[in-house]
Amino acid sequence: MPGLNSAAARQNGSGYLVFAAAAILLITMGARQSLGLFVGPLKTATGLGIVAVSFALAIGQFVWGLTQPVFGAIADRHGSGVVLVAGALVLAVGAALTTVVSSELGLTLSLGILFAAGAAAGSFSILIGVTMQGLKPEKRAFAAGVISRSDQPIHHNYGRLDHRDVCLGGRGARHDPLDAATPEIQSSRVS
Repeated sequence: MPGLNSAAARQNGSGYLVFAAAAILLITMGARQSLGLFVGPLKTATGLGIVAVSFALAIGQFVWGLTQPVFGAIADRHGSGVVLVAGALVLAVGAALTTVVSSELGLTLSLGILFAAGAAAGSFSILIGVTMQGLKPEKRAFAAGVISRSDQPIHHNYGRLDHRDVCLGGRGARHDPLDAATPEIQSSRVS
């Protein structure tokens, strides 16, 4: 991003830059970290077994970690804006394709590779790296803390939502986190 190192950009836009980076990370990490809640709906919607869905998610973890340094190198060479836009598009394509796949290979490609790679393009390393370029040295540690903690609302609030009405791609898949619980826990549930 040209001009981020100028004194005016550091003073005028640093708050917006930190906020934008935190918002992007909230979206990419929130999408990535909530995938475990969709194992049941994915299993139901695709007709695939738990092993196939879990395999796609495991590949996604690997791809997310593997592609971050690759996207970092691309950002160093071509700019972080290119990486963030491309990552958003790849994540969106992966999410969209996930709603229509019905094979293990399709789910692994859409969710395990495309979705995960797109999320990696908008992850910590890219966002903190570009933000630090636009900040004064004495503001960098605080900004990095704000950005890296921006995904915490997902951890603290998503688990409180009523998951019985989570839908996947309009297929009407329903998921209750206690469906997989032991009978003792299910019988103690208040209806």
